[in-house]
Amino acid sequence: GADKAAKLEPWRLVASFLLLPQDMPPLVNVSWFLVYEALFYALVALALFNRRLGLGAIVAWQGLILVLWITGHPVGPSEAPGYLHPRSLGLGIGVAFALLGERLEREGAVGLLRAAFVASAGLFLANIIWEGIGERDTHGVPIGLLDIAAGAMLLASTSLERRCGSRAP
Repeated sequence: GADKAAKLEPWRLVASFLLLPQDMPPLVNVSWFLVYEALFYALVALALFNRRLGLGAIVAWQGLILVLWITGHPVGPSEAPGYLHPRSLGLGIGVAFALLGERLEREGAVGLLRAAFVASAGLFLANIIWEGIGERDTHGVPIGLLDIAAGAMLLASTSLERRCGSRAP
Protein backbone atom coordinates (compact mmCIF):
# COMPACT_ATOMS: atom_id res chain seq x y z
CA GLY A 1 0.00 0.00 0.00
CA ALA A 2 1.14 3.41 1.10
CA ASP A 3 4.59 2.23 2.26
CA LYS A 4 5.36 0.75 -1.14
CA ALA A 5 4.24 3.92 -2.90
CA ALA A 6 6.33 6.07 -0.52
CA LYS A 7 9.44 4.06 -1.39
CA LEU A 8 9.02 5.12 -5.01
CA GLU A 9 9.06 8.86 -4.29
CA PRO A 10 11.97 10.39 -6.25
CA TRP A 11 13.94 11.58 -3.21
CA ARG A 12 13.59 8.16 -1.54
CA LEU A 13 14.86 6.45 -4.69
CA VAL A 14 17.89 8.76 -4.71
CA ALA A 15 18.44 8.23 -0.97
CA SER A 16 18.24 4.45 -1.43
CA PHE A 17 20.65 4.54 -4.37
CA LEU A 18 23.15 6.77 -2.49
CA LEU A 19 22.77 4.77 0.75
CA LEU A 20 21.56 7.76 2.74
CA PRO A 21 19.58 7.30 5.99
CA GLN A 22 15.80 7.49 5.74
CA ASP A 23 12.86 7.41 8.14
CA MET A 24 11.68 4.12 6.66
CA PRO A 25 13.33 1.05 5.10
CA PRO A 26 15.05 1.75 1.76
CA LEU A 27 13.76 0.58 -1.61
CA VAL A 28 15.46 -2.79 -1.12
CA ASN A 29 14.56 -3.63 2.49
CA VAL A 30 17.59 -5.82 3.17
CA SER A 31 19.97 -3.00 2.23
CA TRP A 32 19.14 -0.94 5.34
CA PHE A 33 22.48 -1.76 7.01
CA LEU A 34 24.47 -0.74 3.93
CA VAL A 35 23.72 2.87 4.92
CA TYR A 36 25.84 2.37 8.05
CA GLU A 37 28.51 0.39 6.24
CA ALA A 38 28.89 3.16 3.64
CA LEU A 39 29.60 5.70 6.40
CA PHE A 40 31.97 3.27 8.12
CA TYR A 41 34.00 2.67 4.96
CA ALA A 42 34.15 6.41 4.28
CA LEU A 43 35.67 6.80 7.77
CA VAL A 44 38.06 3.90 7.08
CA ALA A 45 39.14 5.66 3.88
CA LEU A 46 39.77 8.79 5.95
CA ALA A 47 41.87 6.68 8.35
CA LEU A 48 43.94 5.41 5.42
CA PHE A 49 44.84 9.00 4.55
CA ASN A 50 45.13 10.26 8.13
CA ARG A 51 45.12 7.47 10.73
CA ARG A 52 44.62 9.73 13.76
CA LEU A 53 41.77 11.74 12.22
CA GLY A 54 40.01 8.67 10.78
CA LEU A 55 40.27 6.61 13.95
CA GLY A 56 39.15 9.64 15.97
CA ALA A 57 36.08 9.98 13.76
CA ILE A 58 35.30 6.27 14.12
CA VAL A 59 35.70 6.44 17.92
CA ALA A 60 33.48 9.57 18.12
CA TRP A 61 30.77 7.93 15.97
CA GLN A 62 30.87 4.69 17.94
CA GLY A 63 30.93 6.58 21.26
CA LEU A 64 27.83 8.57 20.34
CA ILE A 65 25.99 5.37 19.35
CA LEU A 66 27.00 3.73 22.61
CA VAL A 67 25.89 6.71 24.71
CA LEU A 68 22.50 6.86 22.97
CA TRP A 69 22.01 3.12 23.36
CA ILE A 70 23.03 3.01 27.04
CA THR A 71 20.88 6.03 27.93
CA GLY A 72 17.84 4.40 26.35
CA HIS A 73 17.23 6.78 23.46
CA PRO A 74 15.18 5.27 20.63
CA VAL A 75 17.62 3.52 18.32
CA GLY A 76 15.50 1.36 16.01
CA PRO A 77 16.07 1.58 12.24
CA SER A 78 13.34 4.22 11.82
CA GLU A 79 13.98 6.10 15.08
CA ALA A 80 17.76 6.37 15.05
CA PRO A 81 18.86 9.76 13.80
CA GLY A 82 21.11 9.53 10.79
CA TYR A 83 23.76 6.90 11.19
CA LEU A 84 23.30 5.94 14.84
CA HIS A 85 21.83 2.43 14.84
CA PRO A 86 23.35 0.23 17.60
CA ARG A 87 24.10 -2.61 15.14
CA SER A 88 26.83 -0.28 13.85
CA LEU A 89 28.75 -1.02 17.04
CA GLY A 90 29.85 -4.27 15.42
CA LEU A 91 31.81 -2.24 12.86
CA GLY A 92 33.72 -0.46 15.64
CA ILE A 93 34.29 -3.77 17.41
CA GLY A 94 35.94 -4.99 14.21
CA VAL A 95 38.28 -1.98 14.19
CA ALA A 96 39.16 -2.56 17.85
CA PHE A 97 40.00 -6.20 17.17
CA ALA A 98 42.11 -5.29 14.14
CA LEU A 99 44.15 -2.86 16.26
CA LEU A 100 44.38 -5.40 19.09
CA GLY A 101 45.49 -8.04 16.59
CA GLU A 102 48.32 -5.84 15.34
CA ARG A 103 49.56 -5.42 18.89
CA LEU A 104 49.23 -9.08 19.90
CA GLU A 105 51.06 -10.21 16.78
CA ARG A 106 53.91 -7.79 17.47
CA GLU A 107 54.18 -9.12 21.02
CA GLY A 108 53.98 -12.76 19.89
CA ALA A 109 51.02 -13.66 22.14
CA VAL A 110 50.28 -16.98 20.44
CA GLY A 111 48.87 -18.65 23.59
CA LEU A 112 46.46 -15.79 24.18
CA LEU A 113 45.38 -15.88 20.54
CA ARG A 114 44.68 -19.63 20.76
CA ALA A 115 42.67 -19.18 23.97
CA ALA A 116 40.71 -16.32 22.40
CA PHE A 117 39.89 -18.50 19.41
CA VAL A 118 38.63 -21.39 21.54
CA ALA A 119 36.59 -19.12 23.84
CA SER A 120 35.02 -17.13 21.03
CA ALA A 121 34.26 -20.20 18.93
CA GLY A 122 32.56 -21.72 21.99
CA LEU A 123 30.46 -18.60 22.53
CA PHE A 124 29.51 -18.49 18.87
CA LEU A 125 28.56 -22.19 18.88
CA ALA A 126 26.53 -21.73 22.07
CA ASN A 127 24.56 -18.96 20.39
CA ILE A 128 23.85 -21.14 17.35
CA ILE A 129 22.55 -23.88 19.65
CA TRP A 130 20.58 -21.34 21.71
CA GLU A 131 18.84 -20.01 18.60
CA GLY A 132 18.42 -23.54 17.26
CA ILE A 133 16.28 -24.50 20.25
CA GLY A 134 14.04 -21.54 19.52
CA GLU A 135 15.30 -18.99 22.04
CA ARG A 136 15.23 -15.50 20.57
CA ASP A 137 15.13 -13.54 23.84
CA THR A 138 18.66 -12.42 24.70
CA HIS A 139 17.87 -12.36 28.44
CA GLY A 140 19.94 -9.24 28.88
CA VAL A 141 22.93 -10.37 26.78
CA PRO A 142 24.39 -7.20 25.23
CA ILE A 143 23.67 -6.66 21.53
CA GLY A 144 27.37 -6.65 20.66
CA LEU A 145 28.36 -9.86 22.45
CA LEU A 146 28.21 -11.99 19.32
CA ASP A 147 30.02 -9.27 17.39
CA ILE A 148 32.75 -9.50 20.03
CA ALA A 149 32.83 -13.29 19.71
CA ALA A 150 33.01 -13.12 15.93
CA GLY A 151 35.71 -10.43 16.10
CA ALA A 152 37.78 -12.45 18.55
CA MET A 153 37.44 -15.58 16.44
CA LEU A 154 38.48 -13.77 13.24
CA LEU A 155 41.34 -11.98 15.00
CA ALA A 156 42.67 -15.16 16.54
CA SER A 157 42.35 -17.32 13.43
CA THR A 158 43.91 -14.80 11.04
CA SER A 159 46.69 -13.91 13.46
CA LEU A 160 47.49 -17.56 14.10
CA GLU A 161 47.45 -18.23 10.37
CA ARG A 162 49.97 -15.44 9.71
CA ARG A 163 52.12 -16.09 12.76
CA CYS A 164 52.14 -19.89 13.05
CA GLY A 165 51.17 -21.12 9.63
CA SER A 166 47.89 -22.51 11.05
CA ARG A 167 45.27 -22.77 8.33
CA ALA A 168 41.76 -21.55 9.16
CA PRO A 169 38.83 -22.59 6.97
